[in-house]
Amino acid sequence: MSIQKIPLTKEEKVILKSRFRAHVFAIIFVVLPVCILLFCIIESLIDQILLSNYDFMFFFGSAFVIFPSFFFIKYVVPFYTESYKNSKQENKWVIKTRVLNIKTNYHKSTTGLGYNKIKKLNAVDEFTTDLGFSINSNNAFIGNPKNSLQNAIVTIGSMLEIHCLDDNCTQILVFKKIE
Repeated sequence: MSIQKIPLTKEEKVILKSRFRAHVFAIIFVVLPVCILLFCIIESLIDQILLSNYDFMFFFGSAFVIFPSFFFIKYVVPFYTESYKNSKQENKWVIKTRVLNIKTNYHKSTTGLGYNKIKKLNAVDEFTTDLGFSINSNNAFIGNPKNSLQNAIVTIGSMLEIHCLDDNCTQILVFKKIE
């Protein structure tokens, strides 16, 4: 029923900066070696083009470069730019709202390989609020895990306080039920 913009606390700033550092660590030890490998393959493909030496491996190598590059640009780059923007945030939105409707969907998920596959149902809760937006339990929760959506017992008519980085509640810092 109310939306306020207030400064982030020191604890929340520390959480956001530590998440960004973890992402930078992942970029250095995972993404960087993959990029170096892709550049070596690109160099080999350019040599084959200059020598007019085309074969099946040329086309396989081309696909091996094009698809990972596409997915890197489409998914990895926006993830890291968003993480960087979050680490530089100064303010958060505090939204106090009431739950109007709760809808639970069940999704099958499979983990494991071969005969060791484990199938389970994951419940995904979606809350419709009086401010006109929905909060999904799959939303990116980037705060302290004890303040997460899974730890709150929510019923229809419950008052919620949501601390998030953007005004549409996709990146939640704190989710708590107001008594």
